[in-house]
Amino acid sequence: SNFAKWFRSSPSKSNFSGNIELSYITRQNETMENAIRISGSLDTETDSVSMMLANDLSEDKYTTSGGVMFKFSYQNDFKLELNSVVDIITGENVYGKDLDKKIQFIDDDLKILSPKETIEQALYIILTTTRGSIPEFPGDGYDKTLMTNINRTFTMFPVLFRQLYAVVKKDDTFKSFSLLNIRREEDVLKIDVSVETRLNEVLKFTL
Repeated sequence: SNFAKWFRSSPSKSNFSGNIELSYITRQNETMENAIRISGSLDTETDSVSMMLANDLSEDKYTTSGGVMFKFSYQNDFKLELNSVVDIITGENVYGKDLDKKIQFIDDDLKILSPKETIEQALYIILTTTRGSIPEFPGDGYDKTLMTNINRTFTMFPVLFRQLYAVVKKDDTFKSFSLLNIRREEDVLKIDVSVETRLNEVLKFTL
């Protein structure tokens, strides 16, 4: 029963898919042919039939009043291979689930974060990791000595960016990384960054 998690697949009512599978709710007067266009379909007539079969969605279950929920996979060659997550790759499950970094109990069980909380915690942990703080990976993280001299930090901007980028890149739930700004507020140095997740969400963080 857990094969789908270990194979990082997206099981539907009729098959398994290696693509990201997302949920969609139809709008009023929206036909299935129009709805399937959001998946990048070029043959909406054929693909809408396949989608309805995959969702066990018969014609009597679909009306033009909208509010019909179905799942679809992106119709392209993109295959999502995640090593950082063991779960059914559907919707926000792409982000995985994790324990709260502050171990605590709720209802006699360990507190488990939601997928959205997990991705935010992962970003926090990654960007606050300093070089040498992880015995198994001493090269991961940013060099704290770059932060001790504010004027030197501005000249070492490329080095700092590469260090942060290298550790973000190791988590494949993130797709891209951008360093937005380095600024000084009184005696505090702040670095604004943003990352794009596999679901195309942009998360911002200030270090």
